[in-house]
Amino acid sequence: MPFLHQLLLSLSLAASFLTTATDATLFSNSEIIDQISVLQNSESYLSADALDNTDSYQFQAALITAETLANDDSVELKHILNFYVLSCIYYATNGVGNTETNFPGSWIEEENWLSTSDYCSWWGITCYQEDAVECDVDDGDSLFVTTTSDTDDRVLGICLAFNNVSGVWPAETGLLGGYLALLAVDENEYAMAVEPYDWFASLSGLKQLYAGSSSWDAHGIPTTLNQLSQLEYFSVPYTYWSEGPIRGEAFAGLDNLKYVDMSDNLYDWMGDERSTLPDALVELPQLQSFLLNNVIFHNDDREEYFVTLSFLERMTGGVVKVWLDNTRLSGTI
Repeated sequence: MPFLHQLLLSLSLAASFLTTATDATLFSNSEIIDQISVLQNSESYLSADALDNTDSYQFQAALITAETLANDDSVELKHILNFYVLSCIYYATNGVGNTETNFPGSWIEEENWLSTSDYCSWWGITCYQEDAVECDVDDGDSLFVTTTSDTDDRVLGICLAFNNVSGVWPAETGLLGGYLALLAVDENEYAMAVEPYDWFASLSGLKQLYAGSSSWDAHGIPTTLNQLSQLEYFSVPYTYWSEGPIRGEAFAGLDNLKYVDMSDNLYDWMGDERSTLPDALVELPQLQSFLLNNVIFHNDDREEYFVTLSFLERMTGGVVKVWLDNTRLSGTI
């Protein structure tokens, strides 16, 4: 029996003396762990053995989830899932070192995190029981209003911008599925996420992704971005989504994308489209704002080269703002 199950079994037996016969349908500690184990094995991008490692953030998250939610007659499977995912985020990114720093310090704000079963009240978290999501991000306030019904207690928005987030962002975020609409981790210098971003494929409802001024890492713009089929706002300036190509495939099918900011990065040759930007990017049908400030392009020999301004002619989707400040380009407008 895995160690976590042994530990939770003893807790469950102790708790059983405090419940009545009418509590037969309540989730016990061990039953919650079983549900979490199913979740942890449900996606190929997750570590199936993580719960057996007592040092893992998944182990810590599973333990606090079981301790908090066991024998609560209001708890459903959706509560276990959301509490567990947010606990993974907490243990993976709060005061945790990575390749950028060994001593990042703790989050600045963490009101209510893990101290109450009502994760919808945790600082930076918004659920569908709310009317909207409000979040301070690098280009102002974001606002979403949901019209989806019967989705109470599902996590709609995660806003941890400007909060000294560190560690490595957990792939378990993908378990939130199509309910998550906003993910904002910008302005966190030591916040990392690493390739592959396979968990993007599960976030079919994500509309806003803000990771600017962080240590999110990828070799250029990864093709898995195109899995975020509902994406409208995409912001990764001053990150490690750099030192690689701007891949056209990454933007294929993102027909709702309105806002793109890839400023303050360094990009390499872009496949066969070496002298310009990919069609799939500049011809996005809903694109309104395109920011590519302070960007350097390198060729295969690590020499700077100039992208031509011809891509502007292909921006026919209603673009109203193009910022190219201090990016060395060639051609005329």
